[in-house]
Amino acid sequence: MLIRRVTPAIPWKFRFLRDYLRGNVSRGGPFCAFICLTSRCNLRCAGCRFHAPDMEQDPVEEPEHRDLPLDFFLRLLGELKQMGTRKMILSGEGEPLLHPCVTEMLKAASGNFPYTALLTNGTLLTDSMVSSLLQSGLKEIRISLW
Repeated sequence: MLIRRVTPAIPWKFRFLRDYLRGNVSRGGPFCAFICLTSRCNLRCAGCRFHAPDMEQDPVEEPEHRDLPLDFFLRLLGELKQMGTRKMILSGEGEPLLHPCVTEMLKAASGNFPYTALLTNGTLLTDSMVSSLLQSGLKEIRISLW
């Protein structure tokens, strides 16, 4: 399967440059959006700026306070789509696959944007999870080897 990278179209680039040179605020939204799904992580990598072993850990919080709420995520997708966003990258300060609604979020993002990617540490990729990810319509899965 050939995956075509989504890049800004020439008219979008022209409008952005024209508005910038005129000193106007751009009329379009972001071309690409990174959305943090959760701040929870199942690892404590030495080089991680959020969860390194020598960093002071946050007080224990309930997962619902560390995960992006599904209803907020869906509203955000709608607003980004209206602004013309074309590329969605789902990641996090933690491991996005820990989010309890991750497959629903991935399906919603893939259904609304031409290009959706997921950044993960890969440790939670089981056969069933991979199957769910493939069915969600993702264009790219990046696995960090940090």
